[in-house]
Amino acid sequence: MSDAPLTPAAPKATPGWRQRIERYGSVGLTIYLSIFTVCLLGFFAVFELGLAGYIPWLKDRPDLASGATFVAAYGLTKLLQPARIAITIAVTPIIAARLNLKLPAPPPEAQ
Repeated sequence: MSDAPLTPAAPKATPGWRQRIERYGSVGLTIYLSIFTVCLLGFFAVFELGLAGYIPWLKDRPDLASGATFVAAYGLTKLLQPARIAITIAVTPIIAARLNLKLPAPPPEAQ
């Protein structure tokens, strides 16, 4: 038996996230900003066209469709941020592969 003190092994950082950011960073950012823009403009259009009355939880809030249209659209877009992030993470590798983008190769230890 050795007299060396037992020390817990240092937790390994997940190599996948850092490598994915390095590999898909520009593609992922473009996809995320595209989804953000579509959400923001979609909510803005809903309020400007007066369609907010058809959304059950906005039916009793006609003031949202008046002067605070952009703020309301931005607030609802921020509420969807977790979904936008999840969608971006899910579709970025698929879109990058479909577009045949020349992405940096993954490091040898990740293969």
